[in-house]
Amino acid sequence: MSDRVKNITFYIIISGLMILGVCLRVLFFSYDRPFWNDESALALNIINRSFFGLFSTLDYEQVSPPLYIVIAKFFGLFIRKYEIAYRLPALICSILSIPVFFVFCKKFLEKKISIIFAMMLFVINYQLIYYGQELKQYSADILVFLLILLSYFYIDFEKNKIWMPVLTGIVFAVSIWFSYTAVFGIFCIGCVMLIKNYKQWKQLLALFLPFCLSFLLFWVFRHEINSSDYLHLFWERGFIAKNFSNFFNIISNNLHFYFLNFTHKLFLYLLLLCGFISILKNIKDKKYFLIIISFVLACVLSYFNIYPLSDRVSIYLSSLWFVVLAKSFDLFNFSNKCKWICSFISLFLFLHIGLNCFWLIKSVIIDKGYYVERTPEFLKMAESKMQKDDVLYVAAMTHINYKMYKDTVNIKNVIVETVPAYDFIEYSKVFDKLKNGTTYYLLLTHSGDKFLEFENLKRIMQQQKDVIFMSDDKYNLLIKFTKR
Repeated sequence: MSDRVKNITFYIIISGLMILGVCLRVLFFSYDRPFWNDESALALNIINRSFFGLFSTLDYEQVSPPLYIVIAKFFGLFIRKYEIAYRLPALICSILSIPVFFVFCKKFLEKKISIIFAMMLFVINYQLIYYGQELKQYSADILVFLLILLSYFYIDFEKNKIWMPVLTGIVFAVSIWFSYTAVFGIFCIGCVMLIKNYKQWKQLLALFLPFCLSFLLFWVFRHEINSSDYLHLFWERGFIAKNFSNFFNIISNNLHFYFLNFTHKLFLYLLLLCGFISILKNIKDKKYFLIIISFVLACVLSYFNIYPLSDRVSIYLSSLWFVVLAKSFDLFNFSNKCKWICSFISLFLFLHIGLNCFWLIKSVIIDKGYYVERTPEFLKMAESKMQKDDVLYVAAMTHINYKMYKDTVNIKNVIVETVPAYDFIEYSKVFDKLKNGTTYYLLLTHSGDKFLEFENLKRIMQQQKDVIFMSDDKYNLLIKFTKR
């Protein structure tokens, strides 16, 4: 096969993967799911605050880059449906990240098969598709982190003198208001630039001074990011222990996050090991320091309990995980002697890992097996069934969802339980205070442990009368009962 045919085939495959990635993201977005609890909490901040108010500490223990939610609020001025308007920035960032990741791959991966493998992992990864349709900043984290690392290849101190560093520095300064993890990318760029261009201090100062000034202002406005006890407790499992006893467990959990339901993790560990070996073989090329420093920084931040290396909050590293995994293919020798062995291993890995990602997407996205909190639907169900003196009881952690969607119905008598009470004893105490002889409609669409709460409510309802359960397969629940 000639080089021309190989190039044409390569770009056809890449184009197909890009189109597939865009289609899957748009498809999931088109389902227009109701906001779930965290989204509802963030949406309430966007709705109830002015544009400037979004730069201060947010309510409901929410933390989000101010420029990101300002853009979401701006879309809300033109699109009346909040679920579409506020999620649109995530979709746009998720789609833009696909071609950006392709350019990123070309900078670090040598073989076409490596680039195709990395692109496959990126475009059909369920987590990346999911966060392309959720009102959170994680898709922006991926895009901004990629763009910042890519900027390394386009900053030429010799050719552009001062104007390019100044312009790039201004972009860096703005980026941290759009994505918190931009700080980590800029730090990595700074380290590599110091190693490579330490003598050109004027250009380095022009590049990083605007960012430093912006970061100081950013810290004043957003100091609660590192001081929230709730967030630290919630993400505690992402912090590396002082004796490193959970280090490999954290790495394993991160791989599990990206490759849900993939049972043969050994393949991933081997690919990861080979990928790092391939990077170390080429470490004289300073661009690979971007990858190494990014991972080292993530571990350092996790070790000192500054930023967790866990699940969605570290999803900005997804592009690096996939590049390292794909970098293992650069070690393959497709010469005549090893051609068939390497081709067989490559085909096996492509099919085994790729099909796992595809079947997950099929079951969750195409067959609509995704998680959903149907608060507006169940509120309207309650409204249609309630009589004049009936009372809507909003259970425990569902109160955020209720606040988001309460104006979609006209229900006058409401009790909102704001204390998380999803265990049997706590619920029993709350139910003892309800008025005997009154008919209640209990709404449950969010919980720290939905299944457990569902089971406890079934036990408690054995003590009531005229009980009717209305639920779906995601444990969204409406219970009609009369207190006795």
